Amino acid sequence: MKAIGKVWVWVAAVGLAASTSYAQPALPKEDIPKDIPPLVRVYIDMLYSPNAAQRAVGASTLGVLGAQSAPAVPYLIGVLGDVPDVRGKAAEALGRIGEGAIVPLIAVLKTGGDEQRSAAAEALGKIGKPAVKPLMTALNDQEEKVRTAVAVALGKVGSPAVDLLTAGLKDESVHVRWGSATALGEIKDPRAVEPLIEGLKDKTWADRWCTARALADIADRRAVEPLIEALSDKDWRDRWSAAEALGRLGDGRAVKPLIDALGVEEGGVAWHSVRALPKLGKPAVKPLLETLTAVDTLNVTVRSAAADALGDLGDVETVPPLIVALADPEEQVRTQIAGALAKMGAPAVVPLLAALKNENQDVRWGAIKALGDIKDGRAVQPLIALLGDPAWEIRSMVASSLAKLNDRQAVPPLIKALKDEKEEVRAAVVTSLETLTGQKFEENTFEVWNAWWEKEGGKR
Repeated sequence: MKAIGKVWVWVAAVGLAASTSYAQPALPKEDIPKDIPPLVRVYIDMLYSPNAAQRAVGASTLGVLGAQSAPAVPYLIGVLGDVPDVRGKAAEALGRIGEGAIVPLIAVLKTGGDEQRSAAAEALGKIGKPAVKPLMTALNDQEEKVRTAVAVALGKVGSPAVDLLTAGLKDESVHVRWGSATALGEIKDPRAVEPLIEGLKDKTWADRWCTARALADIADRRAVEPLIEALSDKDWRDRWSAAEALGRLGDGRAVKPLIDALGVEEGGVAWHSVRALPKLGKPAVKPLLETLTAVDTLNVTVRSAAADALGDLGDVETVPPLIVALADPEEQVRTQIAGALAKMGAPAVVPLLAALKNENQDVRWGAIKALGDIKDGRAVQPLIALLGDPAWEIRSMVASSLAKLNDRQAVPPLIKALKDEKEEVRAAVVTSLETLTGQKFEENTFEVWNAWWEKEGGKR
């Protein structure tokens, strides 16, 4: 009967926990053993509080007490399913208590809910080396959230976990392989570099992706050449993960291979190369400029990508050659160059203002667009002067850029531009006037706008 009674007490306790909006220890508060040290008992009591802040304080203080809190382990286990703050404090406390918490935490890893198992993994990671083997086992858990928490926990263990994690790279389970690679990247131990390099030719693309990311995390230059080789792999997913990793490593040897990858249209390989190249710094500038200006040999996509990368690189010394490149025959490339110049900001304004007088219409167009995107007040009057440019495409772009500069001194000249002979220009002017003034009319004629401006607009 006593055994049956204990079972019912436990069931009742579970029912009590389920009936509240927060997790509680399974054992009823009144059944806490009397022989638990008074100081520890005080903070165990707080784990039963309906106030989350008090439960968090109780868990946190038990952690501060360290090994003294060993009797509190089952009670801390009970709140691993609590709200995030309490759950986190309980995991930290269990980690500080140390080896005495390993067995119950392993039990949670096997039977608990997702949140509890994630918290248990976190706690085991804080315990360190003694917890490595049970954590390695948990890398094969069915729930991704748990596997992720376990990988992070193993990463926190550090160097003591390296040998087991290295062996885990060859495990039959894909989850163990992924988790092992991720954890090795977190640890950043040079011993893992060669095994991870071998993993670049592993079973699945996901293995290779995790391996490439881990190599980038470790940031060891031994990985550069193997990753460059991976840029030529058949699977596009290998190529883009290699491009991403090479960008993070920042080694100049990767410049040319990454530029060669700018023409790969499948799977975002070119996109990742564009994102990677600016991270390589100065060594990437000259090759990117050469790529941008290779009008006769490289296609629009590659040249546009080179312009995008130069903009992200942000080297002000590239402003003059970028302005010259605005003469590119393709609008897509010119637009990308204008965007790159806009990213340079204020240092590009003076050269761009000079480019407004360039004989080449495409150069003027790109300079106007860039100045509008930079939004520097120095461009207002020079742009207003171009509302009389012979090319209607220029006049239309001027109107659009003046709206971006948000300076109402442009309103009277724009109102005059409502008399422009080209409908496209007038449409751009109306949009700009509405943006600058907040005013709209059913009839967008010079007479309507001019009358409003003389009466109301100039007062604001």
